[in-house]
Amino acid sequence: MLGLFIASLVLSTLVAGVSLFAPRSAQSAAGRTGTVRGWTLRLAGFGVVGAALAVAGVSGLVALAVAAVVGGLFARVVAPLLDDASGDVGLGWLSGAAGHVVLPIDVTRGKVAVRTERGRIELPARSDDGRPIARGAQVIVAFVEGGEATVMDLGSVRARGRAPR
Repeated sequence: MLGLFIASLVLSTLVAGVSLFAPRSAQSAAGRTGTVRGWTLRLAGFGVVGAALAVAGVSGLVALAVAAVVGGLFARVVAPLLDDASGDVGLGWLSGAAGHVVLPIDVTRGKVAVRTERGRIELPARSDDGRPIARGAQVIVAFVEGGEATVMDLGSVRARGRAPR
């Protein structure tokens, strides 16, 4: 019986490791009780309690029943505590921020770096007017959509007379 509980601990560890690579939509598609996180917590609770009861000499069926109940309760209590915090987790707050081009922006896209209070942030970018922007050029983030920044080349903005103040 101890082997069953240890196996559930090993399985919960493996499931937790695999879930790190699963897309967020796949993890939350089934709701809180059917998520990978929920099942991982159930298995972990089941394994810890079951192993402790087996080592303490509690009979197999009693240990199995108690571990199953405690594993379910553990998932019910802990899963909500691990839910993602609400708030602005998007990148819209970068609008108007100054940055520089890290990878040249060609007709498709490149990459810019923006220094903020939160640190340096690099993100894919495209030009607002479709023109290429050279590496090292100073840019202003117009907006961020889908994780990609639309930027204005500060040099060409000044040349057009639209420089932000």
